[in-house]
Formats: sequence, structure tokens, C-alpha cells
Amino acid sequence: MYVLDADEPSDLAYRVPWTVDRTSPHWCTLINSSDDRLRCVSTQFFGDGWMEPAIPRAAFGPGDTLRLAFFGQHARDTARVSVHWFHNDDEYVWTFVC
Repeated sequence: MYVLDADEPSDLAYRVPWTVDRTSPHWCTLINSSDDRLRCVSTQFFGDGWMEPAIPRAAFGPGDTLRLAFFGQHARDTARVSVHWFHNDDEYVWTFVC
């Protein structure tokens, strides 16, 4: 078993490139807070109601944003959103709650 030393830099970890702005009561904004261009970005909603947009984007540059609007009486309260993307040749997924 390999144990990571917190004081030792490692290329085994990849920092999640997303920040979520939750200041609006009706939507949240997904922000690419990295310096990387992310490819094949898509979102998936889990909860009561639905979310838009749910369409893939070819590329998501540094600082690009995507507003996610929630529809349904309890959509925002129950929302779990998964973001899928490619960085270099690797595929990633990250799930967050709103």
C-alpha cells in the first residue's frame, strides 16, 4: 500500500478544476477554476425535478462558466449534479450538491 505524504508533492492527485457558485436561489453556476482546457464536458442531474442545461460541451476553457437552472418544487433542495470531463487523455467525474 502506498501512503501519500502531505508534505511531498505527488502527481497521483488531480485537483478538481471546478468551483460552484451557489449564491442564487434558482440556479448554481459551474466555473472552470483551473488553467486547463477541459474537453467533452457534460452534466447529469439526480434529484426531484430536472436541471438545464444537460447538454455536452465540446470544450470548457479556463474561467468559462455554465449556469445550471433547476426546475421542480424540490429540485434545488434534492439536487446532486455529476460533471464528466476529459483532461489530457483521462476521463473524470465529480459529483456535488447544490
